[in-house]
Amino acid sequence: MTKIKALFLVLWIFVGDASPQMSAFGAVAVPSFKGPQPVLRLGDSPEMLRLDPRGRFLAFRQGEKLKVLDLKDSAVHLVGHVPDGPAYTWAPDGFRLLYINIPAPTELDQNGKAIPTTHIEVFDAALGQSKTVRKLASATGFPTMDPRTLGAYLFTPDGLTTVKLTFPDDRLAKWQIAHRDNGKGKYVATGRGLLWFNGDGTKMIQLEDDGGALESFSVSPDGSAVTWSTVDGYVYRSREGAPAELVDRGRDPAWHPEKNELIYAGARMSGNKISGYDLKVADGKEKRFITNTPFSDERWPQWHHAGKRIFYTVARTTDLFMVEQKP
Repeated sequence: MTKIKALFLVLWIFVGDASPQMSAFGAVAVPSFKGPQPVLRLGDSPEMLRLDPRGRFLAFRQGEKLKVLDLKDSAVHLVGHVPDGPAYTWAPDGFRLLYINIPAPTELDQNGKAIPTTHIEVFDAALGQSKTVRKLASATGFPTMDPRTLGAYLFTPDGLTTVKLTFPDDRLAKWQIAHRDNGKGKYVATGRGLLWFNGDGTKMIQLEDDGGALESFSVSPDGSAVTWSTVDGYVYRSREGAPAELVDRGRDPAWHPEKNELIYAGARMSGNKISGYDLKVADGKEKRFITNTPFSDERWPQWHHAGKRIFYTVARTTDLFMVEQKP
């Protein structure tokens, strides 16, 4: 057998008899296997995965580029450029992605220093287009969507800023929306951590954690709770403004769409050192690993909208993975 034939045989064994599908943007569909196997290759390492509430569109960052993958046809859309951190969030309708874009400064202050500007933009996944909805003459925190108010909140040097979005299927009148039950308060993310504001916004509390910068966060589907991780690798959660509760060592937490349950990249500990990350689930009573991959770091898990599947990536790879989860 020649070397070329041997190589072809190895490739055929790996991919089976199905032909990968290449989208116009370079995403390659990979046939599924038993156990955690790549279902898509994206051409570069994806980070900060964010699956929309309806489970069709997956937002992710590659370097400073923000992209959206359509899981229906494997097409990848280049949305724009975003700063480091969780600078984008899906609206409850599942089709619009709110994100921060920081263009190069074009104006100077009286001392000759560049005036930072922040553009709040919305990408419509159905239309494949972006639109600027707000321009701010300052840096901001991260957009934090509250599903109860159909809007996002950002913390700026001038205080709390609200970006309201209207939805085609929202039949409530404006006065009804204004009086919608917002619970006891709302969470807002900044680079330094999570803030909690009471119902009328007159009281603000900084939720204390280990003091590391905010790396990732997730607001619960009902808006009453939040979970987050720091750059030092600790996962926290809070409900209705209560003091932060340390969940575990790990990163990238995300709320289950229907249960009081988190999934995150749980740290595998070797003594006092982290040896790697595997997918881990935590409810109010226990924590359990659901994967065991000692030679790779599984990151950025996202529940599918029904909670039966989990999408995630492996650090330093170009692959998107999916694992089935028993109810």
